Amino acid sequence: MKVIELDLTGCKYWSELHERIKKAFGFPEWYGKNWDAFWDCIVDLATGSKPLNIEIIGLDILERKFGEDESSILLKCLKRAKYRADGIFANLMKIEIVGGDKRIEIQ
Repeated sequence: MKVIELDLTGCKYWSELHERIKKAFGFPEWYGKNWDAFWDCIVDLATGSKPLNIEIIGLDILERKFGEDESSILLKCLKRAKYRADGIFANLMKIEIVGGDKRIEIQ
């Protein structure tokens, strides 16, 4: 299983947020650094043949710095991609929010 760790700790700027996303997920150079581009790339990744375990660290920082809407969009895109991937490949994508010693799996 491929583990993708998106660490948002200390993220301060919109451009930095999407640069971290691009790096963590291994998105191509042409990644547009916006939520539409994220959706396009995450669907391609999620519907690939390898199982994914996505760990998001510091989601609370995203909410505080950029607002709840931004964290909500991120999670909504991931949930929709998971649903799409599960429909094709059955349970190949796992999403976890990591904070301190807690892990919460997103269904």
